Amino acid sequence: MAGGHGIMAVTPDRHVLVVAGTDSSGGAGIARDVETVATFGLRACLTVTAVTVQTHGAVERVEQMPPDLIAAQMCAAFASNAMAAVKIGMLGSVDAVTTVASVLASRLPLPVVLDPVLASTSGRALLPMDAVEVLKRRLMPLCTLVTPNLPELALLSGKPVATDEAGIIGQAGSLFESGVAALLVKGGHAEGDRSVDLLLRAGQKPSRFEAPRLDVGMRGTGCMLASAIAAGLALGDDLDAAIGRAKDHVFGKLSEAMPRDFPSPLREKVARRAAPRRMRGAGRNEAMRPVGAFALRPTPLIRPRPNGGKAAGARPPSPTRGEGTAALPDDPVRGQEKATRLQSLSACPHHRRPVPSACRSGRRRCRH
Repeated sequence: MAGGHGIMAVTPDRHVLVVAGTDSSGGAGIARDVETVATFGLRACLTVTAVTVQTHGAVERVEQMPPDLIAAQMCAAFASNAMAAVKIGMLGSVDAVTTVASVLASRLPLPVVLDPVLASTSGRALLPMDAVEVLKRRLMPLCTLVTPNLPELALLSGKPVATDEAGIIGQAGSLFESGVAALLVKGGHAEGDRSVDLLLRAGQKPSRFEAPRLDVGMRGTGCMLASAIAAGLALGDDLDAAIGRAKDHVFGKLSEAMPRDFPSPLREKVARRAAPRRMRGAGRNEAMRPVGAFALRPTPLIRPRPNGGKAAGARPPSPTRGEGTAALPDDPVRGQEKATRLQSLSACPHHRRPVPSACRSGRRRCRH
């Protein structure tokens, strides 16, 4: 399935047309779109609107494709394959906007998802203001869904960036007047422990799609989300279901990108929300410790010792620097239990709590 848990079987008879610009760094643009569509088991057809020279830190150069070449690419894709959906990203110019709108108008009805790429992550404008007005008037009314983030919604509405839900709904109202069917306003630029995306449709109550906010940076998440929604629509999902699957997919990719070589309070918070506090059957002498991002399993802290050999209730000897963890020669099973207990009780001096055995205090440098 999608969402970072595997790749679905390819559905060769369903294609998604991706209309966007290239990214030489591979972090966003068509590269991210094709990767996402393939994760959902679909094939992508391409229309390149612009070629960019960029790194993960800056856009250095942009070359727009001629309008007739953009139209020819779209027409060739439609002639070659049956399109189940269209995803639109960077357009870059007034001519590109009008060309894409003209070709799409003759192919409707068809699910179309528009990610209005107005500026790069580094802040460079990727669509002139005169093209923004054409986008609102010519292209957005043709789309099933438009997915602006908070700064993009502010640019589209001509108002300051909204800071609450009421402001977001107010800015969306002016776009509905121009004929937009639905808006998914992304909350990635907002604050708080939860990332909330608002699905807004004229005359309907907002729908909220929430996930824990992860402290990790990744380029191309907007491209990823819009492509995943288009893929869901191509597979026959309704709009709400497609958005939910896409949100799960992006969250999975972000969680995979979180650093794994040290424990993070945010990672542990995500783990606690994603799994029960105590597994069924875990006893009072068992504690939970994170394994990976979400999986939790009980780790024995104190194993009850048999009454034979020593008096009941006797405390086990404290581990010393010279005491090893090898099994006792006269009782291998008891020796292995002792080794497990010592590893579990080894504590990192920075965290003052049980941690995995790779972080034994006094034996090797803490890697957490």
